Amino acid sequence: MTPDYTTLPEPEMFTQLQAFGEAQRLQYAQIGLLCLAVQKRMLWQAREDPVTGYPCRSFSRWLRMAAPYAYSTAYAALRDVEELADLPSEELAQIPQANIFTMKQLSSKVRKRPDVLAAAKQDKAALVKLIQTTYPQQHL
Repeated sequence: MTPDYTTLPEPEMFTQLQAFGEAQRLQYAQIGLLCLAVQKRMLWQAREDPVTGYPCRSFSRWLRMAAPYAYSTAYAALRDVEELADLPSEELAQIPQANIFTMKQLSSKVRKRPDVLAAAKQDKAALVKLIQTTYPQQHL
């Protein structure tokens, strides 16, 4: 149920906006992880294509009809998640889109380190600062 925003007190509005922002910040990796699971488990075959009445013939078809995201966004997130497959999915799901590119540039040994994962879950400046000071051999 949608609250009545015209009567909602300002502190609650602020809290809701913060929650929306945090959820949106983390959606990218989660979209990729979800698409990867559907693709690997071939779950797209279980969905009926409303145009043909038969099961979807491909993951791409499933994605076009099922995902509420741009096709290109879903495929980009899927590609990025596949490139970072050496990270645990529960960690990857907490990394915002802004830090995915930076994480892909790091060696797998460095990006798995707890301090790097913790910084990656924050803003981009925190991650870049950690890499520049602690791991200067990594080229960003």
